[in-house]
Amino acid sequence: MKKAYLLMAALMALVLAALAVPANAATTTSTVVIHGQTFTDFLQDGLCGPEPQYVTFTFRTEVIHATEHADGSFSFHDTATGTYHTDFVDPALPDLDSQQTSSFHLTLAPSGTMVVSFTFHDFPTGLKIWQRFHLTVVDGTPVVERDITKFEPACP
Repeated sequence: MKKAYLLMAALMALVLAALAVPANAATTTSTVVIHGQTFTDFLQDGLCGPEPQYVTFTFRTEVIHATEHADGSFSFHDTATGTYHTDFVDPALPDLDSQQTSSFHLTLAPSGTMVVSFTFHDFPTGLKIWQRFHLTVVDGTPVVERDITKFEPACP
């Protein structure tokens, strides 16, 4: 599941980098609030290895906020809360229902610096997942990359 969230964050960062506003534009800001969005995804790997699974996400609330500044900088923030249901392909593994919160933030500076951060907290019954990801890129070169993922109990 971790790889899916990181991939989503990386793709979002690339798309938004292409949308950076020209330096002569005025500052604009927009906020979108979404309630009750549901989608299903197939994930090949789980936390403890190859555990193919279908995961249905239902977001109670998602808030997306974007700001483009006159100096060419850009800020994007996406925060979501909701639930998900995991149906493992292996019938020996029980289904899992969970709640989660996540926050994704992207900042683009006119100097060529990009900062991406992602936080995820999952708190189902019997298992807890925390993820913190940070990436700073200067002139196309990663200078800070940190990914901390913790879950309890640990895999066998």
